[in-house]
Amino acid sequence: MESFTDSHTKKAAKEDYSNPNSYLPIALLSTLGKIFERIINNRLVHWAKKMGAIAQGHMGGRRGHNINDALVLFTMWIKAKWREGKTVTGVFLYVKSAYPTVHKERLLDTLRSKGAPPYLTNVIVSFLSDRHTKIKLNDFVSNNFFIKQGLPQDSSLLVTFYLIYNSSLLLPRPPTLEEDQISIAYINDVVHLTESKCHNRLLKSIKEVIAHSLRWGTPHGAIIDEKKTNILWFTKKKITHTEIRLTEKTFKLQQTTKWLGVHLDSKLNFGNHIRKLKKTCSLTMNKLRLIIKTTYGLNPREAQQLVLGVLFPRLLFGSILWFTKQNKKTVKSWLDKVHNNSS
Repeated sequence: MESFTDSHTKKAAKEDYSNPNSYLPIALLSTLGKIFERIINNRLVHWAKKMGAIAQGHMGGRRGHNINDALVLFTMWIKAKWREGKTVTGVFLYVKSAYPTVHKERLLDTLRSKGAPPYLTNVIVSFLSDRHTKIKLNDFVSNNFFIKQGLPQDSSLLVTFYLIYNSSLLLPRPPTLEEDQISIAYINDVVHLTESKCHNRLLKSIKEVIAHSLRWGTPHGAIIDEKKTNILWFTKKKITHTEIRLTEKTFKLQQTTKWLGVHLDSKLNFGNHIRKLKKTCSLTMNKLRLIIKTTYGLNPREAQQLVLGVLFPRLLFGSILWFTKQNKKTVKSWLDKVHNNSS
């Protein structure tokens, strides 16, 4: 029987590549089994949509949803609550090593409890059973050993499995403007939003959603990354609270955080994000100038195409959120300058 070939791919923008967490092992196998996986995935998605097995707040890994939907819903919900005179809090969570920490039995129990057809669960049991691997370090190759948990990387079933697996991490409410608490997720990147006119009520709500997340994480074997766990108050008013105490853990209220590639601040003016973009622009242009010279290298037309194809997609990512009426003039002037410098 043919085995999977593992590709150990470097994760982008990691500071230390001597750390094993900076690499992503991807299983590769070109066989008819990949076609069968896609068929099973299509049927699983159809069942999950029909039965509501995937939380409505999940915006990633679903047909007809993308990262822009998550960003637009996020800002629309906050601004709708501001118009009602309310303050909004956001609890930002990131599930570390999401796919490798999935427990097979917990996933199967979740599928059965939601009423998955037996033929689907039987196929999934077979798919996740009797898996072995070996470790290669330089010239050393270990013996095969049994894999007890985790999902196979690069499988078309991977994301669907995980969306079903962690749907109970999201609050059990539809992400509508009428709700006083909602959750928005992009795979394993989750934010819980709550609102109130009363600060004490907000503090209570924050503790409730954090406790809810921890209750989900313990039986599911999930690791909540503390470095990426942030709490922000979204308000135009002065913030009086600086930290929240929950059992043995103290959470400090942050002024800014990064979510889905966008730097957020408590007033949603995105000044910090634009400053980061300008720094990125400067660094990228300096690197591009190394291959764009007057005496050799790319001609002006090719240089401009390179800038438009490499730099502008990086700068405009998430612009549906941070390009606002208030900063429109400043941002447009800056982008025009970047475009002219690339000519």
